[in-house]
Amino acid sequence: MEKLTWGLLFLTLIVLDAIGDGLRDRTLKAIARTLKSVLLFILLGCMLFFQTLYWPVILWPEQCVLLILAYAFLRLALFDVVYNITIGYPYIFWISGMGVFSKIHAKFINWLLTKSWLGKWLMISRDFFLLFLRLFALVVGALLIKWAF
Repeated sequence: MEKLTWGLLFLTLIVLDAIGDGLRDRTLKAIARTLKSVLLFILLGCMLFFQTLYWPVILWPEQCVLLILAYAFLRLALFDVVYNITIGYPYIFWISGMGVFSKIHAKFINWLLTKSWLGKWLMISRDFFLLFLRLFALVVGALLIKWAF
């Protein structure tokens, strides 16, 4: 039950965050603010719910590290795709390069495909590589949640 609960919580937070950012960038700021408020409500509500009311969670430090890594991998897999769909880009694997993480991500992908031995060895398109990378991150994120419990 814990695995499913944490997995659904992470997916909900990532999707709401991406949709909120996408709507904000489409100048639908009132709806975006509402989604961000729902996101904060879920964060605070889950924290209080899990820690005090129904299901007192006691996590070991190793579990916390695995759950943080799981969230990071799931966010890498899903955030840009949901954001691009929300904002209306036809190219769902596009990396904006506006935020700090997006700039680092875009530079790393470009370096990996153009200058590293991996890019020269694989000789695949950027789209296919990003699809594979996101699917890999999705699987790793799910496995990290499984291993945490």
